[in-house]
Amino acid sequence: MIHDMAITDKYTIVPEFSLAFKPKEMVKTDQVFQLDYNSSARFHVFPRYAKSQKDQNMIFDLGEPGMGFHMMNAYDHSNRVVRVVGCFMNKFSMGFGEKKGETENATLIEWSLDLISGSATKRVLYDRHNIEFVRVREDRVGVKNRYGFGGLQHMADGGPKFYGFVK
Repeated sequence: MIHDMAITDKYTIVPEFSLAFKPKEMVKTDQVFQLDYNSSARFHVFPRYAKSQKDQNMIFDLGEPGMGFHMMNAYDHSNRVVRVVGCFMNKFSMGFGEKKGETENATLIEWSLDLISGSATKRVLYDRHNIEFVRVREDRVGVKNRYGFGGLQHMADGGPKFYGFVK
């Protein structure tokens, strides 16, 4: 599933997460969207100023299934590495945790995408609370930032409830 994207000066980054449309499964689970635990999450990186078909997109396999709704930011760390920051969960259900253990808290992750080797590594930036709707100031989109903001939420009454934010 694709829900959000990020940009840098040179690239557009589109996350392809493991949430899949499964209408036949809806009969059994009441959920038409389900996390496909056999499908690895990926990032597609497109050159923003491509001049021909030779300037193809690059695909980075994250090596694990997961879901994330929102990206905080991305930036060109060097000519070789693009950094992407966003929310990610290894377990997710559109029931938003109605059943214990079917959804885990969203964690803020920084992925480093090596444009030469094609590898992706991740680093946890924030995991103390369930965080979503992450943002940076508009003038920091696509460039390295020091701070970002995110909404803190907990699951109650069948859905997410926001109770604060974190810088």
